[in-house]
Amino acid sequence: ERYRTIVEASPDNITVTDLRGRMLMFSPKARPMFGVENGEEYLGRPVTDFMVPEDRPRAASNIGRMLAGESLGAEPYTGLRVDGSTFDMEINGAFIRDEAGNPRRILFVVRDITARNRLIGKYRILFDQSPLGIGLFDFGTERFIDANPALQRMTGYGLDELRSMTYLDVTAPDEEDRSREFARKLAELGKLGPYGKLYRRKDGSLMPVSINAVRFTDYDDRPVVWGSIEDITERRAAERRVESLFAEKDLILKEVHHRLKNNF
Repeated sequence: ERYRTIVEASPDNITVTDLRGRMLMFSPKARPMFGVENGEEYLGRPVTDFMVPEDRPRAASNIGRMLAGESLGAEPYTGLRVDGSTFDMEINGAFIRDEAGNPRRILFVVRDITARNRLIGKYRILFDQSPLGIGLFDFGTERFIDANPALQRMTGYGLDELRSMTYLDVTAPDEEDRSREFARKLAELGKLGPYGKLYRRKDGSLMPVSINAVRFTDYDDRPVVWGSIEDITERRAAERRVESLFAEKDLILKEVHHRLKNNF
């Protein structure tokens, strides 16, 4: 009864199949998810009937990989409702084993990720179109996970190149110690910035940047850092021009005061 309560209360569809992937039972969530009224008539049919035809060979191959002892984790598929409409879903599979540890059934947890994918798609547009550089880093390894086009243009590196690098690889050599200190503060505070540092481009030139960083945990329970990077080269040049104008104004005022003093 406890397990029945879990299955019936789960927000995800829970389906049990034999080792060939033929359905033996499914939770109530399957009915609205796939648009079936009763569903009893689908028992004994392949679980792949509820995904688009182009995904079925991959799903059958994944079952074979599981039987061979491979751990797959969550796999994305396109679900197929009985009315022909489709949706995005994510499936986790695990064996139900007997007392000797031999697999007897397969338990699948099916999650509708359509809303999540749409939200990710919207943020992806912002990510790709942002005029600011945006980088996603693995907090443990310090490597780039992703970088938007603006950051690629700023640094001169392509995405594949950045994914093989750490944030220290694009940091000016003299600023590595400061960068590690910023990382320590980020680990304590969870977010940091804006703070300035120098980036080193692919051609070796240096670029002043302003960074805002946030640390969080992604879907894989991995600590990551989301960094917003602004190229402030023009801002620094403008500041130097303003400083030069102020210095020139001070010089002129001193000269005027000197001449007035001489006239008096």
